[in-house]
Amino acid sequence: MSDKKAIKEIIIRKLKSSTDRLLFEIFVLFLVVISTVAVQIKYSLIADPEQPEPVTQFSEGNFGEILDVQLKRAGVEAKSRAALEYAVSKKVNVRKLRQNDRFEFVTGPEQQIVVFLLETADRRFLFTPDDEKYKSEEIKVKVEKNSRIFKGTIKDSLWGSMSEAGLPPVVIMRFADIFRWTVDFLTDTREGDFWAAEIEETAADTGSVLEYRIMALLYNGRAAGRNAVALYGGDYYDSSGKGVKNMFLRAPLVYSRISSHFSLKRMHPVKKVVRPHLGTDYAAPSGTPVSTVADGVVKYYGKKGQNGNMVVMKHAQGYETYYLHLSRFAKNMRAGKKLKQGELVGYVGNTGISTGPHLDFRIKLKGRALNFEKMKKVSSGSISGAAKKQVQELIGRLPENNQQ
Repeated sequence: MSDKKAIKEIIIRKLKSSTDRLLFEIFVLFLVVISTVAVQIKYSLIADPEQPEPVTQFSEGNFGEILDVQLKRAGVEAKSRAALEYAVSKKVNVRKLRQNDRFEFVTGPEQQIVVFLLETADRRFLFTPDDEKYKSEEIKVKVEKNSRIFKGTIKDSLWGSMSEAGLPPVVIMRFADIFRWTVDFLTDTREGDFWAAEIEETAADTGSVLEYRIMALLYNGRAAGRNAVALYGGDYYDSSGKGVKNMFLRAPLVYSRISSHFSLKRMHPVKKVVRPHLGTDYAAPSGTPVSTVADGVVKYYGKKGQNGNMVVMKHAQGYETYYLHLSRFAKNMRAGKKLKQGELVGYVGNTGISTGPHLDFRIKLKGRALNFEKMKKVSSGSISGAAKKQVQELIGRLPENNQQ
């Protein structure tokens, strides 16, 4: 194939690319043309008129396969391969590149690479020859944000309906996670339930979506009722200004059963006397991870008589939680340490006075013991004024049914 024909093919390929990338691609093409012309001038001075004219070749690939293997397959000579791969390794961690990360390159008549373009989700590099090495230039990636509203009706499952609407798994899982305090999508979904979401996409002109952000979402179901929230300042709130996130997890661990409930009169399993049991006993194998049910600060940790190894957490609004009979504590545990909801405090054990591995979990509000199993939802926070109005406006943009 002649140089002109090779370049023509490149032009055709580029013109099939998206408009957003066209100017950049023309710039790359310009470099290819300049490189090719330089090669032709060089060969016109030394070439035998009876020999065929030198050729250039366009190739492309992705990092689902080892770069060196693909360059060999394209016929790139060893020195050029080694120099190019070294230059690439100085700019990106090749081991972390994946199939979605792609490259294009052109080889000259001596099977050396004359231009190499590498694109990841959010970065773009251009490599060109510099003596026996390759120099690189990072080309700025253009990023744009666009919002779209998606909606659908449940047939079999939320996953199936949202997938059918064109939403990726990461958005579906995030949708379910935001509503985890109010909707159980394993038991509350019914055929005919309606959902809607406004999704903000941050996309690069490489063709990759860098981030999906759910700005507002709605789920209206026969069992779940109507639930609608919107994003403000990193958290989600309903139209009344209340945070959708519960201040407390439903449980501090994954447990097999509740072996003893909150009671003012319980026969103690060891001492055989009737006394209050102001907590909930969760039966679980020894070593099961135990997490703090809310954001807070470690008030105390250590051995505490019949309670065994114990952690006490102090939380907002005057709440305190207690984790008793632990086998051991989380690493780097110390009084005054701040922990986020769901972070590890220790592991289920059988220390202190206990008949078997379990977690005795207790909660108090300003010193008064509460029944955790019967506690109503405690909102993690609230907003008012302009913030509340912004949330209401976002929710108001969502359709309430498939006819809207």
